[in-house]
Amino acid sequence: MNLHAIHHVVEYTLAQANEIARRGDFTLAKIAYEFCIETETDNSAAWYGLGVVNHQMGDEEGAIVAFERAFLINRFHAPTAANLAILLDGRDLLLAKRYANSALELGLTDDLLATIASREEEIEETEELPVLMAEPIKVMEEPENLQNDILRDANNLIEREDYENALNLISPALEGDYSESAQLWYLCGLCLNALGLHEDALNTISYCLELDNTHEEAQSLYEELALPENEEGGATLEIASDSISEADEEEDDSDLALEVPQEETETNHEEIHPAQYEVFDDGSHEEDTGDGSLLIALEDTHVVLIEQARDSTQNGDHAGAVQIWKRIIEEYGSTAQAWSGMADALEAAGHAEKGFQCRTKAEELLMQEEQENVPAAGVDLLAAAAQAKLHSGQATSPNQDDVNVSIEWYNKGLTLLGEDKGIEALNCFEKAISSAPREEREIRVRSHNGRGHALHQLGRFSESIQSYHQAISMDPTMVTGRTLYNMGSSYAAMEHFTDAIRCFEQALDRDLDEEEERLCKTQMNRCSLLLKEQRKTERIQS
Repeated sequence: MNLHAIHHVVEYTLAQANEIARRGDFTLAKIAYEFCIETETDNSAAWYGLGVVNHQMGDEEGAIVAFERAFLINRFHAPTAANLAILLDGRDLLLAKRYANSALELGLTDDLLATIASREEEIEETEELPVLMAEPIKVMEEPENLQNDILRDANNLIEREDYENALNLISPALEGDYSESAQLWYLCGLCLNALGLHEDALNTISYCLELDNTHEEAQSLYEELALPENEEGGATLEIASDSISEADEEEDDSDLALEVPQEETETNHEEIHPAQYEVFDDGSHEEDTGDGSLLIALEDTHVVLIEQARDSTQNGDHAGAVQIWKRIIEEYGSTAQAWSGMADALEAAGHAEKGFQCRTKAEELLMQEEQENVPAAGVDLLAAAAQAKLHSGQATSPNQDDVNVSIEWYNKGLTLLGEDKGIEALNCFEKAISSAPREEREIRVRSHNGRGHALHQLGRFSESIQSYHQAISMDPTMVTGRTLYNMGSSYAAMEHFTDAIRCFEQALDRDLDEEEERLCKTQMNRCSLLLKEQRKTERIQS
């Protein structure tokens, strides 16, 4: 498991442990905190939580050890110092005074701490110090002025253009108790931008605006960062968005299902790993968003590499095409399509024997794929086709027969998709695509989207992205927020977080309902955080 995934698990477990402790189940909370510590030994929040739980369970020695470890890791956490002062009062006057003074210097105002800090050492000889009562330790809130101090110091460093030290000051605060401070996130984005880390800065400012969408400075910086990205032609695929065509009102097309039956699930949408997802299936035509264009990032994706390989062959760069097909096979696996493309490139380059070997490999894989895609006995696809022809009626033209057959395949695919029968659904959508007349754009687009959903359900994410892009290229006006969300989920599952974030951003501008919009925002924020961890890991490894 990579570093950012481990950190994500620890953060989730820590949040659960805090909630369990609030409910009073200290034994279970202790187990959770100890798991976090075993996984990340320098997690001060886990040590602090363990200290609180140990005290609640009557283990004062264990509480002191845990609090001391927490304070050793993070000396700027006032509640840790305060709790140590209270626990050590009556045991070690010198240490108790030291921790009490630390807590007061960090901004806490508490009478008991002031009393401990002002005690003289001689008192230990003349008076018996009170024994600490077995009462819950008060978890003292961080003072407002401590955050103000961080903001003031950070602003001073930024004014002197000392962005690295400002970032070093801000980062621990964001990773600790001030993770929801919009102003700190804004300053973090400002520093990242000044240091040339524009992509990180954009993600940071985007998260800042999620916390406070009225932050004017963050809005201005976001517009400044986003503008160059929208002007770049090479990094994105721009598809013109024409006005939406009116839905066909003929009775013969009325059987076209517009929604996939959705089943109630118990998925916790608040905790979604990139490899976990919830598929939204196509709804009705989306309304015109008026943005005039649809921008979808495609850098280094499977789809783009295939197009680059084919373009290289057409332009006579056969050696370049061979290298690209080789990269596709290495990164996306051995498929019939990839080996067939390699064969074409080698033959065009004059390597007939090697081309023949690759084509033989492609044919073997194609046969294997066809065998794997044979539908289960319970799904009679031939019967579905025959039933479709009966539904079409005797008075219809041959072309209308094809339309109705395609619609039947499509509807059958939706039903199977709702039953989690991905392979059978995939077969139905492919039949719908092959049987649909070329001029019937709507059913073809919907069938490509359905095929993308089925591939997504089967975990074949790169192929699902390719299918979604094919639907988009056929008619951008029919692209829905749900389709963009699904495509983003596929990118996230492949840990292509930049592409995923862009898909989620565009999905939010379209026809999502309130719950879908909330889930989309959650996914986008998670991908932003995972992207930061991914880049941090890459910098460490390099």
